[in-house]
Amino acid sequence: MTSSLNSPDQAVSAITQLLAGAEKRTLELADVVASAGLEWSKVVTLFPDPQDILVEIARAEAAQACQPLLSAINAPRHEPWDIEAVLREFVVRIEGNYAGVVGGLVRVAITESAKNPDLRKRIHHEGPASVLAALRQFLQAAVERSFLEIDDVEVAAEQLIGLLRATLYERLTPALEHPMSCGVDPIALFLRGAARRKGGKSV
Repeated sequence: MTSSLNSPDQAVSAITQLLAGAEKRTLELADVVASAGLEWSKVVTLFPDPQDILVEIARAEAAQACQPLLSAINAPRHEPWDIEAVLREFVVRIEGNYAGVVGGLVRVAITESAKNPDLRKRIHHEGPASVLAALRQFLQAAVERSFLEIDDVEVAAEQLIGLLRATLYERLTPALEHPMSCGVDPIALFLRGAARRKGGKSV
């Protein structure tokens, strides 16, 4: 049974919900659309390039993950930040996304990229690259407000993302042995090794 489809947002929402519970296998976008109860012909009228749906999902998931960072950045300058709390909320959202929607999105993108190699670049730009940019912006703002002292914000942001990737890989592959893992807390490790608090609330 197909669902009524009246707007691009409806299509994105329906497919996002499906990806959150998608089986751990590669999928074609047409199969995902059908499984979501949508008619391909209607999707094409809303998205002349249906792969744009995947790009929109990547953008939305990145925005959702970055919300704690941007909220802190936009707070009045006189307000202190709880750096650790902001970063932990950011990590919770990243982990939730990868365990659900983003994991499914990646599996579909793998299949669809064979038809359009440019798709992977577009998804990366709207997803991971925008998350990294927001994290850099957050760390730079923290330095400017004297909450953190970091020599190189770009390097620090990449280090934190690297720690998160390692942690996510371990959690997404529980059947594998990870001999280097000792239950490392990526936020504690980052704050201890890449940044030193100067002001604001305790880290």
